[in-house]
Amino acid sequence: MAARPRSFLPDFMPDESAEEMSPAERGRIWTRWMCVGAIILSIGLIATVAAFAAGRRSLDVLGIEGTYAAVVAALVVMIAVTVLALTLRGALALLALVPAAACVVVGFITMLVAPNPLVEVKIANCRSPYVVGEGGGFGTIYRREGLVLEELERFHTDDWYAPFTTGEYAASADEHHVELRFFLRSPLEPLSLSEGPVTLLPLDGVVCE
Repeated sequence: MAARPRSFLPDFMPDESAEEMSPAERGRIWTRWMCVGAIILSIGLIATVAAFAAGRRSLDVLGIEGTYAAVVAALVVMIAVTVLALTLRGALALLALVPAAACVVVGFITMLVAPNPLVEVKIANCRSPYVVGEGGGFGTIYRREGLVLEELERFHTDDWYAPFTTGEYAASADEHHVELRFFLRSPLEPLSLSEGPVTLLPLDGVVCE
């Protein structure tokens, strides 16, 4: 039987049977398929987030806001492509340099703007649909319905202060709205949250006992 011409395909899936392969070659094959799987799953996540990112909507992905989850997925794609290229033979391995450089840049930016996990706004004796995402001195208040997040309001804090992550906020509900109080900078001395600025949110989705 004539041998197949040399190309990317035989390097990715060699002619040898599993019994004829060396342990190192089998390891390379498994690594390649794991990288392909990671790339497919990550691209699927990015596409799903993009489909929902219309207007002021986003997704809750395992407690992380969808846009940041998509950035992490893109980083996973670049890492997987880098590892995949490194498993190839000869000059093809040099292809790893491009995604590797991108990984460094995107990874650094991701670390700088990494948000905290979404924080549920706790209201006494009530079940709240509101969550807050904070990170890098910025925050967003969302109303969550299932996995869909609807953006309601954004805020900016000094010195990367994260009042919701640290629990330094107060929330209460009356017959008309939810009253949310928090400071936009860390108080230099203990202050009552009753002195903080007020953010009013609708009662939609709030269920109180």
